[in-house]
Amino acid sequence: MTIRTRKLVGMLALLAFLAAYCLAVMVAGAAILTDRPVWLQTICYLAAGFAWIIPARALIGWMQRPD
Repeated sequence: MTIRTRKLVGMLALLAFLAAYCLAVMVAGAAILTDRPVWLQTICYLAAGFAWIIPARALIGWMQRPD
């Protein structure tokens, strides 16, 4: 697979992953965190906001791999 093809596939996968991840975090937050204190909601959303970076970094590393 050429680097151009990997970048295209990776970009589409990253967009699909981020859309699904954001939806999952919103649903989980609405179901679990609504009656929790604001400080706990803030910590959970901050953790969720940074957690997507780990799989995205792996995907971007795969996309940048030389031919």
